[in-house]
Amino acid sequence: MTLQRVAALVTAICVCLFFTMTGPVLAKSTADKKSTTTSKKTKSSTSKSKSKSSSKKSASKKKSTKKSSSAAKSAAKKFTGKVNMNKATAEELMQLPGIGPVKAKSIIKYRKKHGSFKKAEDLLQVEGIGEETVKKLKSNMRF
Repeated sequence: MTLQRVAALVTAICVCLFFTMTGPVLAKSTADKKSTTTSKKTKSSTSKSKSKSSSKKSASKKKSTKKSSSAAKSAAKKFTGKVNMNKATAEELMQLPGIGPVKAKSIIKYRKKHGSFKKAEDLLQVEGIGEETVKKLKSNMRF
């Protein structure tokens, strides 16, 4: 190959790479220009619709969190098995009614530091677990 052909080939490759990398950026910038001219005309109407849509979004978020928390409660109530409190993982402990991720971690931390649980009342020593929680858990625990 001659020097001119190599130079032409390198130039062609550089041009292709340039357009490959900047293509989406150029397309976005032209779309942005169109939207800014349109948005100047309808600025007041879009601000009204944005406030309506944001209130709808927040209302739907509230509904979805209510559904998910009630679903979690019902799933916890449906659990009828027994969990070995001395061998259970955090995920297994969270199946128990009244035990979430924080209490499950506290149980595991206490178990590692102090050893195995002998009876249900030993759980009272775990931070965040009281008598009511132990009463709820008694039927679902084994040691």
